[in-house]
Amino acid sequence: MRRRKARAQSETEARLLKPLRLRMLSSDQCMEFHEASLRILSEAGVRFFKEEALDLLRKHGAGVEGNLARIPRGLVEESLESCPKEFPWKGFGDETSVTVKHEPLVSPAVGPVFIQDIKNGRREADETDYANLIKLMHTLEIFSINGGLPIDIGKLPPERKYLVMMESMLRHTNKPILGFCLEEPLIRQTLGFYEAATGDSCIWDKGHYLAAVCTALSPLVMPEDTIDTIIEYASRNQILLITSCIMAGITGPIHPLGTALLQHTEILSGIVLAQCVRPGCPVVYSVASTAGYMQDASFGGGSPDAMMIHGPCIQTAIELYDIPIRTMTGINSAKDTDYQAGMETGMSALLSGLIGGGIWPQAMGVLDDLMTLSYEKLILDSDTLSRAMHVRKGFEFSVKALSIDSIMEVGPQGNFLTHAETFKNFRKLWTPEYMSWESRGAWEERGSTSLLEKANQAYSQILQESPDTLLSPDQEKRVTRAVAEYS
Repeated sequence: MRRRKARAQSETEARLLKPLRLRMLSSDQCMEFHEASLRILSEAGVRFFKEEALDLLRKHGAGVEGNLARIPRGLVEESLESCPKEFPWKGFGDETSVTVKHEPLVSPAVGPVFIQDIKNGRREADETDYANLIKLMHTLEIFSINGGLPIDIGKLPPERKYLVMMESMLRHTNKPILGFCLEEPLIRQTLGFYEAATGDSCIWDKGHYLAAVCTALSPLVMPEDTIDTIIEYASRNQILLITSCIMAGITGPIHPLGTALLQHTEILSGIVLAQCVRPGCPVVYSVASTAGYMQDASFGGGSPDAMMIHGPCIQTAIELYDIPIRTMTGINSAKDTDYQAGMETGMSALLSGLIGGGIWPQAMGVLDDLMTLSYEKLILDSDTLSRAMHVRKGFEFSVKALSIDSIMEVGPQGNFLTHAETFKNFRKLWTPEYMSWESRGAWEERGSTSLLEKANQAYSQILQESPDTLLSPDQEKRVTRAVAEYS
């Protein structure tokens, strides 16, 4: 019976398999996971360290005592229902746009303090390093998103630092960009700067241009800068990446599933607040937790338990809520661009793709538990992440793809190298851009260049060829005026 049905299906119809997915929970377990989070929200509650947030939650039906808000089931479900299932994220000047849902979109790291390369070693980053990274991420095709905090400029005071970063973003990329999570005065400063740079006081009514990563303080606290950012961004209908960054055994339960539940609960509380501010504002369900390194009670970035924590959360966000997702991808604990760095980043990237995909931050260039960014690793991770994305997408299942005719034509002891189908399709096979696959003889003839040397040459060449600015003359005038106004 099954064979007859299969034959009845159109043999000319190419069927693309759905992206490969790793499900960690059954459907019943997924629902139980969801119900457990509703219980914590309604009974234990979440502390919100800002009166404006408490007033909003109270107005929408939450029980508020002091700074503790107990959020009822109905408010959570209503908030999830009002979240957009997908949305466009536009670049400066409306020249580029990406659709945010479940397909992988590579995004910059958020938070490294040190920069390193093989010629200058590890050092504190400065304004030049920040601009260099924006240029590199603009040029590297693997990046769909740019900006934000790929490296911190610690030497600059906050009132100056974020304007320097925003100006650099606008000058050196037209890809969609990340903003910042800050307390109210600085958030308004950066949003005002962007608006002034566009020359359009109605810009926020015309689309989603900026996104901010808003992180809970575990366990079960929403700090003031996160609340301020949620309120200011949601009121302008801009994108909120609501996340939780727990260390299992330190700021969360020792069991990965328990930390997953705490993470899920905290993310839901931020989504509820955002929808209370403005129903329908774009939010991205974002996971960023890992296991603690228990020998010294620190952040265990390279832990495989990170993906065990993320799996149930991402599965629930996709299967029960159908909302856009963001999965911390590629953090590692390596101190240099070495085997450990490649292994931990690659394993994380592959698992990230298999559990769901979505926006992928933190992999590109990152070392040392997110403390350091390597120029060379930024280049090499293009291959690491594109490889994982290639596996995730699955493959075409059709009569043509089964290659029955080709196998019959070539027959025993033949070869497929000169077959017509090979010439038509060989470029579809994944091939690295930077990593070495040539023979040893060919590699030696080309100078036996090490992978790190090759990556150093690649990033140096990109920077040499990058223009001083991508802005048009009119955009340049507006950005210059905005710098003068907000400095």
